[in-house]
Amino acid sequence: MKEKFLTEWSRCGAFLTVFLLVFVVTACQSIEHTPVLSSPSPIVTVKATPNYLETRTPTSVAVATMSTKIPVEPSVTVLSIQDGFYWSTGFETGDLSELQLNDFGDFVRQGNGTWGLVSSPAHSGNYAVALTIDTSQYSPTGAHAAYLFFWKELPEEAYYYSAWYYIPSNVRPIGFWNLWQWKSTEDGNSDNSQRIFSVGAQTQGSGLGLYMVQRLPNGENFNHYQTRSIPLDQWFHLEGYYRQAFDTTGQVIIWQDGDEVFNIDKAQTVLSDLSVDWSVNNYSDLIMPNPCTIYIDDIAISKKRIVN
Repeated sequence: MKEKFLTEWSRCGAFLTVFLLVFVVTACQSIEHTPVLSSPSPIVTVKATPNYLETRTPTSVAVATMSTKIPVEPSVTVLSIQDGFYWSTGFETGDLSELQLNDFGDFVRQGNGTWGLVSSPAHSGNYAVALTIDTSQYSPTGAHAAYLFFWKELPEEAYYYSAWYYIPSNVRPIGFWNLWQWKSTEDGNSDNSQRIFSVGAQTQGSGLGLYMVQRLPNGENFNHYQTRSIPLDQWFHLEGYYRQAFDTTGQVIIWQDGDEVFNIDKAQTVLSDLSVDWSVNNYSDLIMPNPCTIYIDDIAISKKRIVN
């Protein structure tokens, strides 16, 4: 009887041990895979486009200091060229409606990326967009991104793209940091889009400098660097010329505050479906501080050079 009791007790003890181990592992995984977002007040719930590019969740949270100024109605109603501009927004509507109108584009996030409107700093008018990520938190992809995407099909092959950036001086990328990109797809499915050209920033001396990444047709990346610094704690202008080509007749030029810093000619710039998606973004796998916020204003697509 004693031996039977000990045997049964041993079985119970083993069962309890396995149960406790499963409970502890499950709890740890739940904690590890639950991103924790810092949410200063006020908080505005914003619809993000589901199942598009790097989007991982159907909703996002915009976090920023909101202005009390009264927004105006969207100024863009149709795609048309006026004074050379094909499309532009300075966010003076107090939201992203000029980007979302006619399905031009939308906010897209990866990981815990968020967007918000701020009244300061603003390059012009009343508002700018704050893009925030926190790379100290978990992400299924290993990276976090807050994108403003323009994906409307453009009728011609070549355009000038423009945006103003404000980067605080305490920002330091440790991993990659993507600020701007053009993407394309093989099959028209935006979930399968691939980066063709991107512009990022890296630590350069005591400041930051731009670099460009070119994705070659064989899938390899080729990096282009420049030596000038990015102005910090102030607005600076990035402008890009992008000529679509499935063969090697495409071209990409980048200007920083009106000065040419990259010029890649005889390049393939689209994949087989000839699509082009453009985004300005805060996108990194490791950056300081956390959370990290940068500001963007006055973004545009034009048939003419956009002077700063």
